[in-house]
Amino acid sequence: MAGLKGANDWFDAPLSNDQLLELATEIEGHPDNVAPAIFGQLNVSFTDENSDVQTVHYNVDGSLQFVCLIPDYPVSTDQARNILPKEMSYPTAVYQVGHAIALSKALVDGNLKLIKHSIIDQMHEPYRKKLIPDYDKAKGICQQANGTMYISGSGSTMMAIVKTQKDAEKIIQQTKTSFPNWQAYHLHIDAKGATSEVI
Repeated sequence: MAGLKGANDWFDAPLSNDQLLELATEIEGHPDNVAPAIFGQLNVSFTDENSDVQTVHYNVDGSLQFVCLIPDYPVSTDQARNILPKEMSYPTAVYQVGHAIALSKALVDGNLKLIKHSIIDQMHEPYRKKLIPDYDKAKGICQQANGTMYISGSGSTMMAIVKTQKDAEKIIQQTKTSFPNWQAYHLHIDAKGATSEVI
């Protein structure tokens, strides 16, 4: 994404962000990975029946705080993909779609109570958490600080969501105490997306 953005701006930006999204998706393969890097905020993306990328943008409430927890061991993408079941039941799909829609609204509203309910996943987290030995303990730390937690991508990185800086700092401190070799970062939603500057 950085290469495409830099090259485009060097030539006075002949391509729109939507065109950059199409190109980046061709290269990376997953619009849900590149759309947030281009636009910032929350993006829901898919490739339509004409192979065009469709993206819906949401502005996440600024009161939400995020803490990135990075264990001192990796989870390979191949491992994370292979551990998933090959089929999903219809009830699980219905459950997941409903929760995903509610989660998008909860993030926009900054409704942490609804986030905690709607972020519960049956599609990948019950399987992929087995690849993260300390998942349950890390989640407990986040819950004790009034937050919730999810696996970021395929893992092993995890992300906590809280409402206050105090709770974010509590998660960071407890993580450092429990897992001295982990990294923990207090993050905020990027509202701008990809930018460039001449230095």
